[in-house]
Amino acid sequence: MRVLNMEMENSTIFTLSSLLGMRAGSICTISDVVPWHPTEKVMDFEQNMADCIKVGIDGMRTLISWDKKRGNARYLAPSMI
Repeated sequence: MRVLNMEMENSTIFTLSSLLGMRAGSICTISDVVPWHPTEKVMDFEQNMADCIKVGIDGMRTLISWDKKRGNARYLAPSMI
């Protein structure tokens, strides 16, 4: 099925944002703590979280930039970027 991520908590965020006409996003990190796949390799959870924060901040900066370019237009077209 080629599923890259499965998680249910964000469904509420995406449903509500859609109903309210708002934008929503999600950033997921991985964990090496799973009972069905034991491993000796330990992932750096703190670094993963720091990377997620950086991605989120960059994403917000991009959206702010796009909103400024959009001005009073309702939608942003690729030619406006």
